[in-house]
Amino acid sequence: MIDNFAVFITSHNSPNECKSLDSLRLAGYKGKVYIVIDDLDPAKDKYHYDDLLVFDKEKYARSLDTGLPSKSPQYSAVLYARAAVEDFAKQMHLNYFCVLDDDIVGFRFRYIDKMCKLRASQVSDMESVFSAYTEYMQDCSIACLSFANDGSFIAGADAVLSGTMLERRTCHTIFIRKVSIPIDWSFAINEDYITSIREGNSGKLFFTLPFVQRTITGMNDRANGMHDVYATTSDFQRSFYSVIACPWTCTPKMYKGKYVNGMCKDTAFPKIVSSRYRKIAN
Repeated sequence: MIDNFAVFITSHNSPNECKSLDSLRLAGYKGKVYIVIDDLDPAKDKYHYDDLLVFDKEKYARSLDTGLPSKSPQYSAVLYARAAVEDFAKQMHLNYFCVLDDDIVGFRFRYIDKMCKLRASQVSDMESVFSAYTEYMQDCSIACLSFANDGSFIAGADAVLSGTMLERRTCHTIFIRKVSIPIDWSFAINEDYITSIREGNSGKLFFTLPFVQRTITGMNDRANGMHDVYATTSDFQRSFYSVIACPWTCTPKMYKGKYVNGMCKDTAFPKIVSSRYRKIAN
């Protein structure tokens, strides 16, 4: 197993629904796992875990760019927990860590067989997966890596073979982080998408790799967590937060009758320009 590595699972008002912990153990992960909750969690006394970390939510609400009016803090947002985990990891002197939501129900490898068909198999040695990802991060100086979501594989084998998938520059739900490359989490809504773009725009590398798939419960299956955030905002409102945070590249777009986040990849991230375009001073 990797030295100085741990997993953090963020949770809110879901003491008996930490599906991610069960999924990690089923996938063969035997390492350290911390459950992270806030001090305002109405169910905090019902969390019975040996490694439970509690953070001061109001402290982080005051210090973070939430994208919300100061008089309207969105306390159900996972943003505060993400930022708290960054601090916990530093205090523990970790080199790498993984932070994920509490609603992941499975991990699968995705690969192409000899007939060029997309196949899947259950992950049974998650420790080796984490080792491989962190080794890759070390070699390439990457700030964050993520597993792909279910929708990433709708195109079948093309999803894995496509260069577009390999170049995906935003991370979601699960984040494998390198502590020596600090990041600033921001915005209470779409915090994963927005932080990936904002930090990526400053030159930090975020990637989703198409080799491991994580599956989460549907939003309608959850009564806690961030359910109230989605229940009280429209899809257009949620997508427009990305525009406010990243106006140089984001725009709402219509997909299957709903507004979703849209991003222009040509303007989202810095590019290396050929030296032939350099202006020579007279």
